[in-house]
Amino acid sequence: MSTSALQIALATQKRSRAAFEGARRLTRTAPAVDSAHMNPQFSEALEAFQRGDLDRARALAESEISKGPSAQAHHLLGLVHCRLGDPTEGVEQLRLASEGEPANAGYRIMLMRAMVDAGRAVDVLEMAEPPQIQSAATLELWRTRGEAADAAQDSAARITAWAKVANAAQNDWRAWANLASALTSQLRWVEANEALNNAMRINPSEASL
Repeated sequence: MSTSALQIALATQKRSRAAFEGARRLTRTAPAVDSAHMNPQFSEALEAFQRGDLDRARALAESEISKGPSAQAHHLLGLVHCRLGDPTEGVEQLRLASEGEPANAGYRIMLMRAMVDAGRAVDVLEMAEPPQIQSAATLELWRTRGEAADAAQDSAARITAWAKVANAAQNDWRAWANLASALTSQLRWVEANEALNNAMRINPSEASL
């Protein structure tokens, strides 16, 4: 490997790791629920979750589900289980939420991320690809697929996902950095260098190795 190729590899590894962790921090802050369709009990459950009272949130969400199917209650209960360290049950509840409201991109995104956390990144890649990027929601779906591809170390899926995100959100330095890393994994040095240069142009503070 040439010196320049090694520099690309080292730089993209650093940026990819920072990008992945940064994305995870930004997307695990709140449930993807519609406040316009909350009843008082669910509102109380959500408030309990937000203040960290997970046992209370769990009890209220389970009570809500006992009255009948509730996608938002399954979604919240799934997040509670994930926070409590039970990703298997968390994924199951998030799956029920997503199936209950298949058009809800937020539910699908959180399901995909929970599956990655549960060590099921390959299963995420077996899900149908998101539609063409035409909105913030479809952009985030592709970004989430890119995270799953990173975790699964699937080079082809990584390149496909991060290329779509980078080209749709051209000022997203993290997407360019992840694309550079993916290209590096296939020894596509010229393209990786171009992607890395885009990342450094957008965020010069990340330029040092």
